[in-house]
Amino acid sequence: MSKSEQTVLGVNRRGNNFSCELYIGDQNFTKYLESVRIINSVNSSWPQIAISMSVDSDQVVLEDIYGQKDLFLVIYLSGEEPELQERIDFHLMYLESNVNLFPKKQNSMDEIKFQPVSIMTVPIYSVNVMGTFVNRLYQNSNKTSIEIVEDVVKSIGFTSYSILKSGARNDIHSQFIIPPMSLNQMIDYIHSTVGIFEGPMFKYCDIDGRLKLWDLNKKSQMAPNMIIFQTDEGDGEEAEFRKRLESVIKKSNKGESPINYVTSDNIETLHHSNANILKYSYDRIGISHPPNGLYDIEVDNFINRVSKYGISDQAKPIKYFPGLDLRKSYFLSTNASGMPSMRIHEYNMSRIDPIRITLVRNVHLARVMKVGECIQFDPYTYEYASYQGKYILETSDIQLSRINTDNWGCVCTLDMFRSNSIITV
Repeated sequence: MSKSEQTVLGVNRRGNNFSCELYIGDQNFTKYLESVRIINSVNSSWPQIAISMSVDSDQVVLEDIYGQKDLFLVIYLSGEEPELQERIDFHLMYLESNVNLFPKKQNSMDEIKFQPVSIMTVPIYSVNVMGTFVNRLYQNSNKTSIEIVEDVVKSIGFTSYSILKSGARNDIHSQFIIPPMSLNQMIDYIHSTVGIFEGPMFKYCDIDGRLKLWDLNKKSQMAPNMIIFQTDEGDGEEAEFRKRLESVIKKSNKGESPINYVTSDNIETLHHSNANILKYSYDRIGISHPPNGLYDIEVDNFINRVSKYGISDQAKPIKYFPGLDLRKSYFLSTNASGMPSMRIHEYNMSRIDPIRITLVRNVHLARVMKVGECIQFDPYTYEYASYQGKYILETSDIQLSRINTDNWGCVCTLDMFRSNSIITV
């Protein structure tokens, strides 16, 4: 990138520095762009991007910005370094927008009334991948669930995917039919009927159309994608520690993994083990109808489910009100083993100790958009040691807003969760 280009984009300035560009069709709307919000969540199958502009309604109507044209969003980060650190390109599809048509003269070309316009978009590649039509019949295949998924993905021509087989079920299916449905629906269908993983399943397609599929329990045991340190920004020992830590991190982040961050903001916590038990019960009793018998009964309890399938890191027991262990629920299992139905709520049950962290400096978008990855949190305060350890990134909410002509501010909120512990009973 040339020096003149850097000046135009504002990426050569110091500090918390982002720059954004927006193109709709072949028209440049960068000067009208006011804010961008990027939401990635394990509860969705692809990212969602909201774009806010201040523009005259004539430009929206005359340019026909109602879904027929591609949107191209480019975000640059220079941060506290003189050189460009990151560039993220988004190829987006219009979903919906709000445009007020104010009363004007018959020929309104000379009458300009700027107004806020919000456009909700999704990445084109993500939607195309997950919406691909599939219909398969497997006979004498002797494949496991995850092998069936991978076989379908390959057969429809996708080469960009990350399917981790750690934690996958090893049941062999000699016969299996996939009714006509999308790839996104197919993965959910297979997991809900015969199970793909032993633990909570993560399914996602990023902005480049890369399909990701893995067991969150196994992912939480792998090396973290990011490490976040919390220290006090005041005077004294904490300030000295923070200064040394930031110096080390600045050097270690150059081309290394994982990326490290330091924050002095509050960390929000939420404990809801009692709420999980009230909603999903303590004992879950599955009743199935085997081919050679009247019925089978399988009983599983909250402690066993979370300890086996949850997101665990520390060897401390989960805290809950003891009287709740009397709660029971009965359900009809979908097969003889009963296991897939027993894990219908496995993700929600394992989400016991969420925390929320806000980042405002040098936010590397490529890292924080990777939901479903492992993140490590290291608080400096001794009393907060119980929150130290690994979490799964559940949601990243990135909000960029224009500060001045050539610089943008960024606030990134990360929601992470885990089951708190490996249970010992």
